[in-house]
Amino acid sequence: NALLNLCINARDAMPDGGRLTVTTANCQLDRQAAQVPDLPAGRYVVLSVSDTGTGMTPDVMARALEPFYTTKPEGQGTGLGLSMVYGFVRQSGGQVRISSRPGQGTSICLYLPFHPGQADASETPTDHGKPPPSGAGRTVLVVDDETTVRLLVTEVLHDLGYTILEAG
Repeated sequence: NALLNLCINARDAMPDGGRLTVTTANCQLDRQAAQVPDLPAGRYVVLSVSDTGTGMTPDVMARALEPFYTTKPEGQGTGLGLSMVYGFVRQSGGQVRISSRPGQGTSICLYLPFHPGQADASETPTDHGKPPPSGAGRTVLVVDDETTVRLLVTEVLHDLGYTILEAG
């Protein structure tokens, strides 16, 4: 969801086209290097989404991760995606860094803790063919003005067995 959200934002920042680049990397941050993203020293997976779009002013960049802050006009999405991405990454023990220049584009890097081993057997699903029956008999109303987000959420919930009502 975080990657989808970042890609949608990048697309929206390039109304006349441009280049969207998604990269991943493993990195080792020593104590000094970890101060910049405000993380403990250690190994991280870095997921970056960059665009050649409109970019952000320093004022917008300073507030971009705040809950309920948006620059999107009414009817063109909520603009709340970055705060949701930030919350997910922080809950996971990671950090988000934004670099941007007006007229040149934006790069958002997610630093996520590196997991060095295999998943525990208890964490590994044994039946990949069936979704968990958690939604059986339940109905969810999905409301979002961003069609692609609404379709993704609807599909995931349907796969989990929920009955879906949908509104733009």
